Amino acid sequence: MWAALSVENAACRDETGDLLLLLLLLGWGAIAGGLMRAVPCRLCLDSLLGATLQRTQYSNTSGRILTDTSAPPAEVADIKVVSGLDVLSNNNVNLISSILTALALGYFA
Repeated sequence: MWAALSVENAACRDETGDLLLLLLLLGWGAIAGGLMRAVPCRLCLDSLLGATLQRTQYSNTSGRILTDTSAPPAEVADIKVVSGLDVLSNNNVNLISSILTALALGYFA
């Protein structure tokens, strides 16, 4: 929103300073966002953390994959652990992966 106001409104543009600086910052943000999605290392890190530290279960009764946000199954349900330890939730895995990727981008920038 700040970027849109700075580009469209002259008063905001005068307050924020040079338009070139704004475009430079927007460019760096776009590159960082694109790299975060494109870097195979982040994808490997996310997959590795999810497979090892995030519990995934399968319900033979309902035929569904259960994650940490799934409703608790009935006690008669046949539940099997597919992979992972019950250490992190999916949100934790995404947060850690994003933080490590951001730190790596900061280092390389």
